[in-house]
Amino acid sequence: MKALLTILVMTTILIGAGRTDVAPAQIDPDPDGIGIYFDTEATTHCSYVPVGVPFEMYLVLTNASATAGVAGWECRIEYSEFPLFILQWLPHNWIGSFWDPPNFMIGLDPPLPWSPTINLMTISAIVFDPSCTWLHIVPHPGASIPGEIIYLDAGDYATLITMHQSTGGPNIPVAGINCDCPPPTGIESMTWSGIKSVFR
Repeated sequence: MKALLTILVMTTILIGAGRTDVAPAQIDPDPDGIGIYFDTEATTHCSYVPVGVPFEMYLVLTNASATAGVAGWECRIEYSEFPLFILQWLPHNWIGSFWDPPNFMIGLDPPLPWSPTINLMTISAIVFDPSCTWLHIVPHPGASIPGEIIYLDAGDYATLITMHQSTGGPNIPVAGINCDCPPPTGIESMTWSGIKSVFR
């Protein structure tokens, strides 16, 4: 019996070691990150897309420290208006608060529940040229906390939580379309230890 258990354990380990379908890790492992991704699991921030074919991107909050979820959020998304054209901005559970894309000051009802990745908004887009387009996330011009990107804790509506850009700061793109875009590499920042991912 002991020999049989040993064989079963070893077989399980070997099968696991040989798997090729293991999901890739999130790009930003730190709490309260915000980025634009091409999957809702926050593992792909760069993509090559064909000209004239609609595609989707996702504004995703990763590893939220507010375990009750998100009751609102604020940011501005910056990008070159050519060749990228946004077909639709779709904030999830939006209740009609301030709406001036690409500036977003969004209230949610019901709040979005906690998850390792919370899809705040789906962005439908198209490109008219194969040239590179970078996207940045910066604070809303009228941010509730000046100079900060924030979300509202669904467990305490008096608590605003600051988010950091997934790749390291306002001057570093969070996503690239048709760009020469290597994945971020983990480094330790001397000025902001919570951000460990930047472009090479």
